[in-house]
Amino acid sequence: MKHTFLFTALVAIFAALLTGCPGKENGKDGKGGGSSRADVIKGLDNFGFEKAPQLGPVLKDFLLAIYDKKYDDAWNMLNKASQKEAAKELAGEVAELRESIASMEAKISDAKTPQEKKNWYKSQLDVKKARLGELMPLIGDGGKYFTYLMGNSDVGKSFQDIADGQTKVKIIGETISGDKGYISEEAGERAAEQKLLFVMEEGKWKFDFYNTSAAPPASAPATAGQNNP
Repeated sequence: MKHTFLFTALVAIFAALLTGCPGKENGKDGKGGGSSRADVIKGLDNFGFEKAPQLGPVLKDFLLAIYDKKYDDAWNMLNKASQKEAAKELAGEVAELRESIASMEAKISDAKTPQEKKNWYKSQLDVKKARLGELMPLIGDGGKYFTYLMGNSDVGKSFQDIADGQTKVKIIGETISGDKGYISEEAGERAAEQKLLFVMEEGKWKFDFYNTSAAPPASAPATAGQNNP
């Protein structure tokens, strides 16, 4: 299942969640692929956070919280809508897995299904049942689901890529309008512009994790520290 909350602006960091095995550790220190925290910070600083003086620190703290495996801290940096969406996403994935498992079991039991196909379905069935078994204890708890996903070993590897300078991200600036704002950046070899969304809640900027991926605002010039009435 594709996780709708994945923010496309940092594809190189979290794209592995689309096909990876969440929950596994990576690196001898349990953090990012052997990379030191100082190297990760240095790599992040190359993104140009200074061009987003209000929202940049929130994003940087969010990423470092994930690197440090302080998932509760990262969770609390998300806006309430994103937190609610995480629980909804979990329920949707569980429902999808149950439906897929039932369909595969029916095909395995069908005498008309070729043995080669049955063997394939059986191998896939084991994977899906294992995934379902991991998700069932998390039902109703978006925070635990978020932790489960962020624990993907490939997320740790992505921080190694940041430390090594392999992840190419260039922050262009930020735009703020009232209690909403976004960071504009260019990512990847084609330097496609992306927008990371934020909302002000209880006096603090929160990362609008789901909407960043689902519905970025219309393209507009981004200026560091720009404030619109």
